[in-house]
Amino acid sequence: GVLARLERHGVAVDLPYFAELSRDLGGRLRQLTARIHKLAGEEFNINSPQQLKRILFEKLDISPQGIRKTEKGRTLSTAASELEKLRDEHPIIREILAYRELMKLQSTYVDALPPLVHGKTGRIHASFNQTVTATGRLSSSNPNLQNIPTAGSDYGKKVRDGFVAPRGAVLLAADYSQIELRIAAHIAREKKMIKAFKEGEDIHWRTAVEMWGEDEADARRRIAKVINFGIIYGMGPQSLAQNAEISLAEARDYIDQYFVLHPGIAAYMEEMRGRVSAEGYVETLFGRKRFFRNVHVMNPRELAEAERQAINMPIQGTQADMIKLAMVEIDRLIGERYGHEESSPVKMILQVHDELVFEVRQDLVDEVSEEVVPLMEQVVRLSVPVKVEMAVGRRWGSMKRR
Repeated sequence: GVLARLERHGVAVDLPYFAELSRDLGGRLRQLTARIHKLAGEEFNINSPQQLKRILFEKLDISPQGIRKTEKGRTLSTAASELEKLRDEHPIIREILAYRELMKLQSTYVDALPPLVHGKTGRIHASFNQTVTATGRLSSSNPNLQNIPTAGSDYGKKVRDGFVAPRGAVLLAADYSQIELRIAAHIAREKKMIKAFKEGEDIHWRTAVEMWGEDEADARRRIAKVINFGIIYGMGPQSLAQNAEISLAEARDYIDQYFVLHPGIAAYMEEMRGRVSAEGYVETLFGRKRFFRNVHVMNPRELAEAERQAINMPIQGTQADMIKLAMVEIDRLIGERYGHEESSPVKMILQVHDELVFEVRQDLVDEVSEEVVPLMEQVVRLSVPVKVEMAVGRRWGSMKRR
């Protein structure tokens, strides 16, 4: 089937590029290490939570207020999410967070990907799994290509740039634009959102206008974006405050205001919460169900988490159904038009949540785009337009919108 072909084709990797990136990261990590040791006034092992705690909370006397204890409850946690809360307490915290991030990139991707390249094909052949996620999304493993940081982050872009098209070909990426918000508008019958999408408006700007008026809209678009995406993931005031960099009181106000302005979304969320206890399942537009078992013995925290999942699943699950249906159609088209052989000039090689990546012979880019876009956009009829954006390039991280 479709996924077997994705795995067999694999994706080409630029090994010399990764070697260079690894050297670059190594240099950056050495600089950060020196800066951290200087700020600490001594050398210590930054990767050791014990030593880190001694430096931060004893030697530098940083106040650990708001910091959670570790799972075992005996000592203060130095997890990234906890250190994030201390970001402004001392300059060393920022450096440690940057060090952690680069260390993770190096160990998880930059140094881990090259050994996975197949000796004969020069490509990485990841596994794509259909039965791992609860929402119905695909997942990938060995390596997990869906976890690579987005091209929006500096090093995420650099890691993605190690995935390339062979000579004579380019990578072509087709991406469902704001698909989960479009599905949410459709399922919740949210009039304001449906109108904005139908008129081709910038949905985040429109939300900002509704909440703060036109004069403030440009300045607050970023907060509106966090709210738009956050609400459909069941984000509470705490994480909204953190993500949008606003106070907790503001976050509470904004969420209340959002629900007043979007009664359809509020009613949808209420209905899904009710279904967890009443029916024990929720479903996608296509009728695929997610079950919630033992609801009656859940503690309040577990129940709140189940309700959050119930709100998100019909949206994320519908998106997963759509892209899988589109993949089947596109795979059929490629087979009929270009063949599925290894020598085929058109291959579908990656699926990352709402994006499909193809390897296409250079002279076929326009033709393939014109075939793929309508297939993806028309896979289901929603009450709002479904939009697919295309990007093209030699490297996955540096693709240009078409």
